[in-house]
Amino acid sequence: MPIFDPDGYCPLLKKKCIKHRCLWYNMLQGKHPQTGLDVQEWGCSIAWLPLLLVENSKNTVGVQAATENFRNEMVKSNNIMTTVLAQSSDAKKAMATASSIFELIGNHQKALDTNNEKLEDKTILQLSNNKVKVNKRKKVKKNGNNNK
Repeated sequence: MPIFDPDGYCPLLKKKCIKHRCLWYNMLQGKHPQTGLDVQEWGCSIAWLPLLLVENSKNTVGVQAATENFRNEMVKSNNIMTTVLAQSSDAKKAMATASSIFELIGNHQKALDTNNEKLEDKTILQLSNNKVKVNKRKKVKKNGNNNK
C-alpha cells in the first residue's frame, strides 16, 4: 500500500505532483514502523513526515526505557557497594574522614582567598598528616614593576 499518491495534489506547488523533477520527491528505504515490512518507495518528503515522526517517537521511547533501566541497575549496584563498604572497618574510617578531607580542602582554599597564611600552613600540615614542612614565604615589597 503506497503512502503517497504520485498522481495526487502537491501541497507545496498546489497542483499535480511533478515527481522526479521535484527536490522533495525522494526514495525511502527501511522498515515500516507500524507493520515491520520492508519499505522501498518513492514519494514526497512532506507525505513521509507523519510516518517518520511515528518512527522517531518509537525510537525515543526505546532510548528512554534503556536509560531508565541503566539508571536502575546503577542504583542497585551503588546500594550493594555502599552496604559492602559500610561493613568494612577500614571503609568506615575512610567514609568518616572523607567529609573532613573535603572540609580541609575548603579551608585551604579559603585561606588562599583571604591570604591567611596561618590557616594555610595549618591545613597543609593536616592534609599531609604532618609530614610536609611548610616553607615560610618571603615578603616582597610592592613597587611599580613588581605587583607580587
